[in-house]
Amino acid sequence: MSELGVETDRAGKWYEEEKEILKKNYPDEKEKLKNELENRTWNAIKLKAMDLGLARDQEEYRYSEEVKEQLRNLAEDSKYLWI
Repeated sequence: MSELGVETDRAGKWYEEEKEILKKNYPDEKEKLKNELENRTWNAIKLKAMDLGLARDQEEYRYSEEVKEQLRNLAEDSKYLWI
């Protein structure tokens, strides 16, 4: 936006303070992050977390034993619905 003569604090630059808040709280403290980084959208927060290598591995929770057991139970409970 500087080519238009408009200066903003949000021009994509992340300040060190913001990065530290993100490092201390991501991914467990979503509401706290949204409040403390109020000038950042949740999508921007997630993208910066990925850029900093903070994002959780999807496999970590997608295929946990707890999830597998829940899926097995659902499949067992609904198997007669298909007949």
